[in-house]
Amino acid sequence: MRAMSWVETHTRRCKVCGDGRGFLCQQGVLSLTQMSLVTLRRLENAGRFPRHVRFGLRKSYWVESEVREWIAARMEERDVEASK
Repeated sequence: MRAMSWVETHTRRCKVCGDGRGFLCQQGVLSLTQMSLVTLRRLENAGRFPRHVRFGLRKSYWVESEVREWIAARMEERDVEASK
């Protein structure tokens, strides 16, 4: 039996990321992107990362499909750069 990755481990424990509704909590985004919170906020504030959705005063979530599309776009940029 293979060991679970840190993303799978978080997803199994998290009530938001693992519920199939299409949202990621902050830790889920950080785990998936491997960015620090400071980098995440800087990119978000600069308009270079999907904006979070606020649910109440202290809860923020990201739309999972938007985060995954952002990751795919970074991979595409990498491939275009490599082919030059």
